[in-house]
Amino acid sequence: KLIKLNKMCGIWAYFCKEIISNEEKSKKYSQFYKMVKKIRHRGPDWSGSFKSVLNPSHNTIYIAHERLAINGLESGSQPIHNVDLGLVLSVNGEIYNHIYNDVDLKDMDYKYLTKSDCECIMYLYDMEMVKCEEKLKKNPFDDVDINFYMNSFMQKIEGIFTCLLYTSP
Repeated sequence: KLIKLNKMCGIWAYFCKEIISNEEKSKKYSQFYKMVKKIRHRGPDWSGSFKSVLNPSHNTIYIAHERLAINGLESGSQPIHNVDLGLVLSVNGEIYNHIYNDVDLKDMDYKYLTKSDCECIMYLYDMEMVKCEEKLKKNPFDDVDINFYMNSFMQKIEGIFTCLLYTSP
């Protein structure tokens, strides 16, 4: 049986590695905002965005999320920005095993910002990157296969989704 889905979340992002002036960033943001309006119909329940600090020494990052709420209806706004970890997450989809992941991650003192089923993604990523950094600290000249840690992170997530996970400098 096929189910036709006529609505789903929409994610729009702009990344610029070049150092540009604050004036140029403002102009780019205005263009970005116009593009985001074109996907507004994709998620009728919430519009959210993340804008990098307007600082000429940093890359320019804009992320927008048009949300169709399934889980975390009352507090699942996206993109989710965890300032302490330097992570920004935007997800289109559903995480089936989030309850199990949430229990384990909360036991590890990860502080949740929302009730979204998708928030566990950023903490699972952080957990694997911490393991990677610890290995590098113990053996700085050892070859570390980042793919091993990325695969480990992804194997802990069951669901159907696509996501954008930005790690700030």
